[in-house]
Amino acid sequence: VSTQSTGADTRSMAELEEASESYTHQCAGRAPVTVMQDLQGLGSAATGAAPAWCWRVWHGGMLMAGWMEASVPLEGTPVLELGSGTGLVGLVAARSGAMVMATDLPAALGLIRHNAASNLDSISGETTGANGQGQVRCPDGHALEKLVADHEDYLCNVCDCLEEGIMEGDAVHACRECDFDICNGCFQAGRARDPELPSWFRVQCCHDGQDGQDFFVDSESQGRLGVTALDFTDDKAVHRVTTLMKGSRIGFPRVVLVVDCTYDHELHAPLVQRLCELREAAVSEGVPDCQVLLLHDPRTPEIDQCLFGTLERSGLIWEQVQLSEFTHLHERAAQMILLSIQLIL
Repeated sequence: VSTQSTGADTRSMAELEEASESYTHQCAGRAPVTVMQDLQGLGSAATGAAPAWCWRVWHGGMLMAGWMEASVPLEGTPVLELGSGTGLVGLVAARSGAMVMATDLPAALGLIRHNAASNLDSISGETTGANGQGQVRCPDGHALEKLVADHEDYLCNVCDCLEEGIMEGDAVHACRECDFDICNGCFQAGRARDPELPSWFRVQCCHDGQDGQDFFVDSESQGRLGVTALDFTDDKAVHRVTTLMKGSRIGFPRVVLVVDCTYDHELHAPLVQRLCELREAAVSEGVPDCQVLLLHDPRTPEIDQCLFGTLERSGLIWEQVQLSEFTHLHERAAQMILLSIQLIL
C-alpha cells in the first residue's frame, strides 16, 4: 500500500481504529507472513504535509495477499510491486516463489526491510551498503542538522516534548526539507537504538551497521524480494526499476502489483502513464506477457470516476475480477475493484 500522497485524506477512520501493532497473513501450506504496523507513524513519520500511509496495513492489501496466493501461479515469476507500503503483498508473493522487487518512497523502505528481514533470510553480499554506525536521519533518509533553538515553539516528532519541552537554547536536530524535528534526548536515544523508542522511529530513522540490506530469500520456496526506492510519479521510474530488476537476477516484470495506490486522484495520471511506459518497454524487451493487477478500494464516487476515466483515455484494456467469493478474506471484498490489465495482447 503506497505512501505516495498529495495530502488528500480519503482513508476511513474505521480502518485506522482497528489496527494493531502487527498483521499476520496465514499462507496456505507455508509459514505465515507477519508485518509490523504502527499508527503513530502515520503522523509522526510524515514528511511535509504527506501522511506516512505505509505504517498501516490497509484492507486492499489484506484482500490482495489472499486472492493472489489462491489465484495466481507465481513460482519463479518476476514481479514488480508499486507502492509496497508495509511490504505485505510482496512478501506473500515471495513466499509463493515469486522474484519480487518491492518499491515505495524512501520513507517506507525501513519498514519494508524490517518486515522482509522478519519473514525471509537476507542474501549475503547483496546490499547497497550500511547507513553508518549510530546515525539518525529523517524518515526520507536525509541527514539531520544540529541547531540551537531560538524560540520555544519546536515540537519533537518522536516524543512531542511531553515532559520538559524544547526550551530556547536547547539542541534540536532538524531536516528543514521535510519539516522534521527531534529533541536532543530522542536523537541520542536513537543513536543508541534505545528499545523504548517508538517502533516507527527505530525502524525508519535509526541506523546501525546492519541497515541497508536490499535482497532477501525465502528458504523454502526460493522466492526472492528486493527493496528499492521508487516514486512512480517520476518520469524515469520505469527505466530505473526495469534496469535494476534485469541487473539483479529478477528479470523484466511479468506481473505488476498495484494495491491501494489510487486513493488520491492526483496519482492516477502518473500511475497510468507508468503502466503505458511499462507496456512499451515490455514490447521492446520482447517478453511474451505482462499483466498488471490493480486493486482499487472505492472511497468516493469522484475518485472512482477519475480512475476509470484516466484508464479509458490511456487505451489500456482491462477486465474486472470478481471478488465476491473472497469475503472470507475481507468482508468488503465484493465492494473492492480488482482490475487485470494485459499489457501484451
